[in-house]
Amino acid sequence: MNPTRMTQSSLAAIVLTAFACLTLPALHAAPQPLIDEVETSPLNSNAILPKIISQTAALYPAALARTGTEAVVVSFTVTSDGKVENPKIISTPATQLEAPAKKAVLAWKFQPGSRLGKPADFRLKAPVTFSVNGDGIEDAPAASRKVAAVYPYEQLVKNQTGWGEVAFVVDYSGRAILASSTGASDAAFSKSVIAMLEATEFSPAKKDKRTVMAPSTNRENFRPDADLDFTARHVLSELRKPKPAIFNLADLDDRPKAVSQRSAVYPRSMKSDGLTGQAEIEFIVDRDGRVLFPRIVSSSHEDFGWAAATAVAQWKFNPPMRNGQRVDVRMTVPVMFDAQKLASSD
Repeated sequence: MNPTRMTQSSLAAIVLTAFACLTLPALHAAPQPLIDEVETSPLNSNAILPKIISQTAALYPAALARTGTEAVVVSFTVTSDGKVENPKIISTPATQLEAPAKKAVLAWKFQPGSRLGKPADFRLKAPVTFSVNGDGIEDAPAASRKVAAVYPYEQLVKNQTGWGEVAFVVDYSGRAILASSTGASDAAFSKSVIAMLEATEFSPAKKDKRTVMAPSTNRENFRPDADLDFTARHVLSELRKPKPAIFNLADLDDRPKAVSQRSAVYPRSMKSDGLTGQAEIEFIVDRDGRVLFPRIVSSSHEDFGWAAATAVAQWKFNPPMRNGQRVDVRMTVPVMFDAQKLASSD
C-alpha cells in the first residue's frame, strides 16, 4: 500500500461493537488491517483515500455469540460525495453475519477522496469486526403477543417430554430475526420454538430512550399433558390409540367455518432463498371450535411446515356438528407461502 494514501494514525481499523446477551462472554478480536483499495489506478500517486467520519455499529447475531465468530470483510464504493454504495462480501465465517455487516457499512459516512485534486469514487475494502457488549440496554425486548409453541406431533403421541432453546434478535419493529437453536432434546423442539418466536410480536428494546435491536434467548419445556383441559385430554388419549374415535368431515352435518385465521409467517431462514412454498397440516377441531394438536403431513421445506403448524394452531372455527350435537373432527388444510409478499412487507 502506498504510504502517501494513508497512515496508521489517519485511519485505524474499523471495529464495530454490537449488542448481545449479557450472559455471553466478550469476544476479543485480533488487530484488523487498514481500509485498503480493492482496485488500483495509475493515478494512485496523486490519490487521497476517503476518510471515515462516522460509523454505525453492526449487530452481532446472538445465535453466533457462542461460536466466537468475529469478522466479515466487505468491499464497497465510497462515492465522490462521501456516500457508501454497493457493499459486497469478500469473506465471511458465517452467512448470518453478512446482512448486518452490509447494513452497517451502508450507514458509514466518509470524507470524499480525490484524484488529481478532484473528488472521485473509490472502491474500498474493510473488515467489519463484531464483539459482544450488552451494556446500556434499559428495557429488554418483551413479548406483546406471544404465540404458543406447537408440540411436535410424534413426540406428543408417544408421551415424550422435551425442551428447546433458541437465541434470536428482536429488531426495531419487534420481529424475531436470526433465530438459531442453541440446544434441544430433539431438533423438532427447537424448530417449534423458532416458529413460535417468529410468529410472536415483541416490544423492541430501548437504549438511551431509543429503539434498538437486541438479542435474547428463549427456552421452552414441553410436557405432553401440561395445561390441557378435559376435552383436550380426551382428544389426546384418542390420538394415542391405534384407531382414534374421531370424526372426519364426511361424518358432519356441515363443514365447520373458520371464524379466525391468522396468516402463517414466512420463515426467516428461507428469506434469502426467495422460495414460494407450501405445507399440508392435519389437526383436530374440538367441540368448542379450537384447533388442537396440529401435525405436519407434508411440506416443501420443513421450516414451512413448522410455520404453517404454528399459524393453524391459532385458528378458531364454529363448533363441528353431527346430528345436531357438538363433536370433535379431524381436518386437513394446505398453507401457502409467497416469497414476493414477504419481500414487499420487509
